[in-house]
Amino acid sequence: MPVSLTMLAALLALQATNARPAAQPPVVVTGQLPPGEQPKVCKWSGTGTMFPKRICRTADEWSKEEGNAEQAIEQMREIQHGARCSDFRC
Repeated sequence: MPVSLTMLAALLALQATNARPAAQPPVVVTGQLPPGEQPKVCKWSGTGTMFPKRICRTADEWSKEEGNAEQAIEQMREIQHGARCSDFRC
């Protein structure tokens, strides 16, 4: 049974009225952050390759990483000092 053009148009109109709009993600305006979120600070890091790597973290994460790096350096210095010196020489 052939479908007439008017029947097809009626079916499409009915389907369009029953269709729900798709859920869209919230719009984020450039320069605005969601409440409670800290802005990211990006730095370029040389990784030994030809292309530098861009690393983005919050200011708190950068300060924690710098503190961890300082602790690691201090531990290495203590280990090196202990390896070079025995208790009776240093």
